[in-house]
Amino acid sequence: MEIKVTKNDIFWSYAAQLLNIGAGVFILPIILKKLSSAELGIWYIFLAIASLTALLDFGFLPTIQRNISYVFSGVEELLEQGISEKKSNGINYKLLKDIIETSKTIYRRISIIILILLSTLGSIYINSLIKELDNSKYIMIAWYLYIFSLIINFYYYYFNALLRGKGMIADANKITIFSRLAFILFSFLGLYFNLGLIGISLGNLASVIVIRILSSKKFFTKELKEELKNIDSKINKKLFKIIFHNANKLGLVSLGSFLILKGNTLIASKYLSLDIVAQYGLSLQLFTILSSISTTLLTVFIPKIVQNRIKENGEEIKEIYSMCFVLNIFIFISGVISIVYVAPYFISILGSNTKLLDRNKMLFMGGYLLLEMIHSNAATFITTSNRIPFVSSSILSGIAMVLISLFLINFTDLGLWSLLISQAIVQLMYNNWKWPLEVNKELKINFFELWEIGIKKIVRILKGERI
Repeated sequence: MEIKVTKNDIFWSYAAQLLNIGAGVFILPIILKKLSSAELGIWYIFLAIASLTALLDFGFLPTIQRNISYVFSGVEELLEQGISEKKSNGINYKLLKDIIETSKTIYRRISIIILILLSTLGSIYINSLIKELDNSKYIMIAWYLYIFSLIINFYYYYFNALLRGKGMIADANKITIFSRLAFILFSFLGLYFNLGLIGISLGNLASVIVIRILSSKKFFTKELKEELKNIDSKINKKLFKIIFHNANKLGLVSLGSFLILKGNTLIASKYLSLDIVAQYGLSLQLFTILSSISTTLLTVFIPKIVQNRIKENGEEIKEIYSMCFVLNIFIFISGVISIVYVAPYFISILGSNTKLLDRNKMLFMGGYLLLEMIHSNAATFITTSNRIPFVSSSILSGIAMVLISLFLINFTDLGLWSLLISQAIVQLMYNNWKWPLEVNKELKINFFELWEIGIKKIVRILKGERI
């Protein structure tokens, strides 16, 4: 099966990303009006805990997606490392069903673990933060609704990998758009009727239900059901071992990424006021949205890059990566300028209870998050070869950042600067330059050639060349 990426795929990917990550921005005006600064700070802590929960995916999602792409590209067997030489022009439906059944079992177990952890340790942590607030009981109700939405989301999480691994990029993104519209609608109504955090949690639950129902209907077409219905399959221990081999590595990488990108939010919640946590969380949210929008193009092309690796089409891989590299940087820098110099005026006009961080901190964040985005894209590209060489560096960097943050915030008067400086220093020491350099070595190009190839590819596309 030929996996194609069209302009239609790219359009829907950006549209979905704008709603998927930017849904919070669309309801931000009413959030800033209806929630107190303390409540907003608690909401960002909800989101940080959700990010921590996502670590329990342990790298299964991208690994399953990559293996689904291998199957739909004609690979007859999966390997723990590298890509099998056994290929055909068709699809091995037995292998496909084995992956699906194994994925279902994996995510059922993850859902149970999430339920246990969040309903006990998570609830104790949230209660410790809000026990002095007048509306603590309502916040706990919102928390339990949020837990339920996370469990439903994880129970059917494997559908994300199935759709995108098959190359159904436009379809997957249309479904995302519908789900985020549901989030916006229900959250807006909940906030409008003064339900506070309960309203946003209901919006999150509605979004999860929509995306799971539509994903199932879209992936399991009538034809695919016919191919799979007579195949006897159950969880395959050998297949689980193969998937787990790289999934556990990505899981450790995700842990390191969480410590680097979200760990500071939890540290801030203990050492700084909820007002500062809200400012930091709001600023980080805008930059996170920007980063996701910037990297959308590479995400769209991942199944195509995987297929080109199988076909050993190095020149097309080089052009795709270079094009994404150039556009990612252009979009991110443009976004940083807009967030730093334009966004504060809009937030002020809205009469928000929460402001962004000051300009110097925002510019500093934009700088180190730009480098973070570049090396994360390089790491994602490396995974398409079924290799995960950056496990140790990710974990060590995450631990180092937390330790440096704790040291600076306890033994200096830097305050929030402690958290910003620690992330910049740790990443500059290794990850920021190591993985982009590794990709350049694999593609046999230097930094300037990367720009040259990328710009030329963009110009040809603007002149009418097919993607």
